[in-house]
Amino acid sequence: MRVDQSVPLEPITRALHEAYLAHRVAGQESAETNPSLQPWEQLPEHLKDSNRVAARQIWGRLEALGYAIVPADAPGDPVTFADLEPSAGLMARLGHIRWVNERLAAGWAYAPGPKDLVRRTHPSLVPWDELPEEERVKDREQLRDLFPILERFGLKVVRHHGVELRDLLEDLALEEADPRVGQPETSAEPTAPAGAETPKLTPQELQEARAAAMAHLSADQVEALARGLHEGYVARRMAGRVSVLQNPALRPWERLPEHLRDSNRQTIRELVQRLDLLGFQVAPAPWPGEPVSRGELEQHGETLAEMGHLAWRNHRLAAGWSSTDGTKDLLAKQHPSLVPWEELPEMEREKEREIVRELPALLEAAGLKLRRRIPEGPLEEPE
Repeated sequence: MRVDQSVPLEPITRALHEAYLAHRVAGQESAETNPSLQPWEQLPEHLKDSNRVAARQIWGRLEALGYAIVPADAPGDPVTFADLEPSAGLMARLGHIRWVNERLAAGWAYAPGPKDLVRRTHPSLVPWDELPEEERVKDREQLRDLFPILERFGLKVVRHHGVELRDLLEDLALEEADPRVGQPETSAEPTAPAGAETPKLTPQELQEARAAAMAHLSADQVEALARGLHEGYVARRMAGRVSVLQNPALRPWERLPEHLRDSNRQTIRELVQRLDLLGFQVAPAPWPGEPVSRGELEQHGETLAEMGHLAWRNHRLAAGWSSTDGTKDLLAKQHPSLVPWEELPEMEREKEREIVRELPALLEAAGLKLRRRIPEGPLEEPE
């Protein structure tokens, strides 16, 4: 995950640790039971590294959900914690799911009682829904603490257009067959709000960003996954009696316009990124590591679908779109699905879930599997 060089990651990491320390001390915890409860200067280097990893993961979650951390004087209205609070539960849930998956991949297991570093057991290695409220609060606290810390360092959170995440599709696709709306599309290019400046990537930077996001997938594998995704989409819409006259995307892959093929490729890239945030990794089937079962993936289906909708909504809002009670209007930049996940009609939610359900079969057909990601940092820290 790339972090803007203008963001002082080390001092922000230290400030987040100090806030964490204050919360835990106020809760009557001590260094005797929690080795992380020490001033930054006295913290062992492996625990400092753990805090750095955690900070980068916060950045990654914000980015994947359609937010960016930028200098305070950069274009874009700031997003406050109050604005983001409806999504705070999702952000906290993402952090916990990844934390669990990384520890399971490293050989940890659930056991009641205190954490045991020797036996590698932890009482919080349970699904989010089973996590005690006092543990859930810790995940939400970190997000709440972030906003005043960013302000202290001259930074803010904004919604972003997804330029890096969506590979400039908004510049390439003047007409978009959006799977959220089964109706003909007209041409209109989404543009930024007046006064906003959308950063552009050079072709080399774009290629590097794509390569970094898909480090273990070849171009042929991405193509196979994108094609399979499109064919499943066409089959479902045809079964629902939607015709190509109503939806120009309902064509065989070979006849699909290139910008719509690229849209399917980008859907795959974004899904891989969301899986990574949950601690899963798409990898070649022969690689070490037990594959994640279809049933286990389905347990996270709702989370993945909600992530996809939130990122899509933030990209559109950042580009000047708004919600409407009517039909989608590209010229007026209005869309009926630009509402929070909880307000989205069940039929529209189901379209997001369909992609997740299809993933295991798509991966198997492409010679790939889903495995738990090996942790990138030390595991001795508390959640």
